Amino acid sequence: MAIVEGTSVIYKIIFGEHKGRTCVPRMLNAAKGVVGVVFEDVKTDQIIFVNPEVLSPLETPGWPAERNYREPYGLAEHAREFGNGTNLLRTDDIAQPRALKPGDILASREMVTQPLRSGYNSSCLVCLENTGWVEVAPRLPLALQGNKNFKFPAQLERGDKLATGCKVMGPSISQNGWVSVYLDREDCEIKTPFCVPLALAEKRKN
Repeated sequence: MAIVEGTSVIYKIIFGEHKGRTCVPRMLNAAKGVVGVVFEDVKTDQIIFVNPEVLSPLETPGWPAERNYREPYGLAEHAREFGNGTNLLRTDDIAQPRALKPGDILASREMVTQPLRSGYNSSCLVCLENTGWVEVAPRLPLALQGNKNFKFPAQLERGDKLATGCKVMGPSISQNGWVSVYLDREDCEIKTPFCVPLALAEKRKN
C-alpha cells in the first residue's frame, strides 16, 4: 500500500479505530512512541497523539468518498474548470482519480477494484488489483487502457506536459515507493505512487 509522506507503514499496519472512532494516522513521534491521528468524524487539522497499541486495525484506509453531484467532463470543459478543484476530467483514455470507477483498467493493466475513498487533505484512495490501495492527488491525469501516451512518475522529465496542462518543472525523485513530481513551479512537490501511469499531453505537430 502506498500512502503519503512517512506514514505509509503506520497506515498499512495500524490504520483503524480508537475508542470506536475511525481515525487516520498522520505523523509519528518515534522518540516518544506515539502517533498523531485525525478522526474521520471531525475533519479538521487538529491532531491528537495516542499509543499505537491502542489502535484497532480496519480493512480499508480513509473514509467513503463524498458523492459527486455532477458528471465527469471532457477536455474542453476541463479548460474552463481548471484550477477550481473539481478535478472530474474523463475521456476515453484519461481520467482524474475522482472520475474513476470500479472496473476501470489503467494503462498499467491494473484494474480499479473498489469504490473510491477519500484520504487526508482531499486526496483520492484508489484500490488497484495487484498493488492495493494507493493515494493519488486528485489533479493528476491517469492514463486508461489503450492510452499509449503516458509515463510512470519516475520517468517524467523537465518539460514534459501532462494531459491536464500541468508542466513538469524538474526531474522526478524516487524514495521508498514514492516519487516526488514537480508541477507548474519548482517548489510544487506532489508525492505520487510509483505505479500509476500519468497521461501526457499530445505533442503538436509542426
